[in-house]
Amino acid sequence: MPESNRLTRIAVGLMVLILLSKAFGFLREIVLAAHLGATQAGDAFKVAVFVPMALLTAVSLAVPNTLIPLLTEQDGKAGRKALDPYVANVTNSITVVLVVTAGLGVLCTPWIVKLIAPGFERETYLLTVELAYWLMPCIAITGLFGITTGYLNFRRAFTLPAASGIVFNLVMISSLLILVPKAGLHGAAAGIILAYLGQCLFLLGSAWRYGYRFRRILDWGDPYLKRMAALALPMLAGSAVAALANLFDRIFASYLAPGSIAALDYAVLLTDSAFGIFVLAVGSVYLPALSRSCTNQDWEAYSRQLLRAATLVIYIMFPVAVGLMVTAQPVVSLFFERGEFDTRATFMTATALLFYALGMVGHALQDILSKAFYALQDTITPVRIGVVMVMVNICLNYFLVRVMGLGGIALSTSIAFTLMAFLLSYYLGRKIKGLEFRPICVAIAKSGLAVLLMGSAIKCCDCLLAEHFSGKPGLLCRVLLDFFCGAVVYTTALYLLKVPICQKLRERGRT
Repeated sequence: MPESNRLTRIAVGLMVLILLSKAFGFLREIVLAAHLGATQAGDAFKVAVFVPMALLTAVSLAVPNTLIPLLTEQDGKAGRKALDPYVANVTNSITVVLVVTAGLGVLCTPWIVKLIAPGFERETYLLTVELAYWLMPCIAITGLFGITTGYLNFRRAFTLPAASGIVFNLVMISSLLILVPKAGLHGAAAGIILAYLGQCLFLLGSAWRYGYRFRRILDWGDPYLKRMAALALPMLAGSAVAALANLFDRIFASYLAPGSIAALDYAVLLTDSAFGIFVLAVGSVYLPALSRSCTNQDWEAYSRQLLRAATLVIYIMFPVAVGLMVTAQPVVSLFFERGEFDTRATFMTATALLFYALGMVGHALQDILSKAFYALQDTITPVRIGVVMVMVNICLNYFLVRVMGLGGIALSTSIAFTLMAFLLSYYLGRKIKGLEFRPICVAIAKSGLAVLLMGSAIKCCDCLLAEHFSGKPGLLCRVLLDFFCGAVVYTTALYLLKVPICQKLRERGRT
């Protein structure tokens, strides 16, 4: 089987597993929304979670994406036995740094909360600080997530990091159902701590099966550790830049109506769930392959794998984005409207979702193209472009929030992601001579035409169904029928446009 086809099949299987994880994640957020809704309590909880989650995201991005290319290089030079001391040294070094970071985070919690949400009233501010004190120590174990994920992906055990999300969500849901009715917000905070610990233990046990071991090694002078730090620091800076963009989103939202921060987070949950299911699965599978091509200096294979990954996410994310745009209100109502999450919260979240969905394709391409740079061990270029993205995002926030309110914040983010994808493709084309982006442009054009037909079909279908379906069961049927109608129209349009993926599926169906 050709390498590109094998990687695509692995990516599709990984998508199924991540879909299951995200389904549990949605159930988790449904339970959380029912208890907190888009209220002041919901805002306090979201802000308290922001710092440890932002750091977890940064470490989960920087560590695997720098560890995998270096492990691939070292494996080719010195063999597998040389990897174990290096991985142990990375584990111990990062853990020491993060323990110190967690301690500083606890000390600086009041100022951090004031920075993130300067518009909070005193009562909400004090509640947020109290919750943040509970959650800051979680920072100490975030390094283990990134190291074990990178190690397992290097060993081609792609499914285990994805399955760890299921563990996190199951522990979190159980904790919410048991602890929140008794302890309120503090029960939710305790649930997150238990979920982090459960996921961490699962990843450590999984990595142990593939040869991961703890060793008493702490060598700050190790040349590979220095190289990893040199590669990871720009990526951490890039994550800090992205977190800065999210920070400014929350700053602007804190001056809007109560519940605006929670509404933004629930809208991001919907877009990021689709992103996690499809884009992260493709990136996780293709990064090791791109790294091997770079190590072997096989630039033809590198270009082929990159274009395959990029076109795959385009054909997937375009219909997802348009589907969410057209069905924003019924989707938000279906998943979240219960308990404290009322019709006002649904309207706010649906507004944000509509404009966030505009940037989903740009976000997907930005992630794939960034991984193409990481495989080249170039982590600086994406950071430089990320700084431009944040500046654009902040400036657009300042102007659009005055005109569009909550929707302006989401639209600013979408424009920034799209701009970053364009700049990354431009600089990657200059770096890799002969890299042809025509297949990506063709994929955008064909998918764009297909989603125009799909969006019109979904809108017509939804208008007809809205008159006949009511209540949660009816709303579920309405959304499922909308998506089924859209899927049929989209796949039919792609087939008529002679998209290669559809042609290959038809050939396999005949055989």
